[in-house]
Amino acid sequence: MDPSGKVALITGAAGGLGRAFSRALLNAGAKIVASDADEAAGKKALEELEKQFGKGKVVFVKADVTNSSSLEEAFKAAKSTFNRLDIVINNAGIMRDSVWEKEIDVNVKGVVHGILLAYKYMGKQNGGAGGLVVNVSSVAGLDPVPQMAIYCGTKHAVCAMTRSYGDELHVNETGVRVVALCPGPTDTPLGRDAVQHCLHDYARQSMIDVTSSYGGLCTPDFIAEGLMTVIQEGKSGSVWVANNKIIKEIVYQRLVQ
Repeated sequence: MDPSGKVALITGAAGGLGRAFSRALLNAGAKIVASDADEAAGKKALEELEKQFGKGKVVFVKADVTNSSSLEEAFKAAKSTFNRLDIVINNAGIMRDSVWEKEIDVNVKGVVHGILLAYKYMGKQNGGAGGLVVNVSSVAGLDPVPQMAIYCGTKHAVCAMTRSYGDELHVNETGVRVVALCPGPTDTPLGRDAVQHCLHDYARQSMIDVTSSYGGLCTPDFIAEGLMTVIQEGKSGSVWVANNKIIKEIVYQRLVQ
């Protein structure tokens, strides 16, 4: 998909990857609905984006991805402000096994809500024109990470849902393609604070070594480059990794036809 002229909704847009994603899409000619549960940070991000790209291209909506009705306000804003919605980026996430119930709510339920609302607002079966959903997973969704076992499980779930909802069974009915982006460890508050949020004290020391095993911290702008590649080239159901200066599709062996 060429993002120029399109409207993209981004969850978790107030900082870190969300802000980098917003800049990349605006640079490509898209308009943005930026949503985040942190209203103060969201308004600050809005001001910075408007200063750089001009007014009328971004709208901020406070939304909690764990609550479908709350998140739906961002979808309504896309329609009422820009009269269309083409891309949904389920980016909101936390890496805090110390509060694992909230982690599951944000990382798994939040993505489910985003996908189902994308079907509601973009799906052909509901009169929409179709579109694209990008689910942000992690390299922790591809391999075991024993230091953050629950976070790892949530990100594996995101990859599995992407591959399943990306199947032609859903695409043929809805016109909505679903792809996943798996960033490597990235220089964001989420990545930098991960060690202190390990559930098990004995895992914290080895967590420090995890980043180096993946090749160091990526920059948010590099991950945003990965996002743009996925938007432009990703086939529905595909899972992509952006890490250590490499952006590539992950090839799975399909066991069930």
